Amino acid sequence: MLESRGENLEGHLRQVLAWIVSAKRPLRWREIQGAICIDLDRQCVDWDRKLLDSPKELFCSLVELQTDDTIELIHQTAHE
Repeated sequence: MLESRGENLEGHLRQVLAWIVSAKRPLRWREIQGAICIDLDRQCVDWDRKLLDSPKELFCSLVELQTDDTIELIHQTAHE
């Protein structure tokens, strides 16, 4: 899944998966998009960094987008 993406996108996807796995509550897709757009080096929000694909397109069968816009892992064993 990750190898087929560009190097920059691969880093973002790894980061997002880490957030989803370690979050104390389900994250909303808009929260994830907002976090990705923050450029800490330049101390600004860069909306061009927004992920254009849906969570399902980015993470294949690992995640599911719920009706309330939260992203959840398909199976609990993915946390392990």
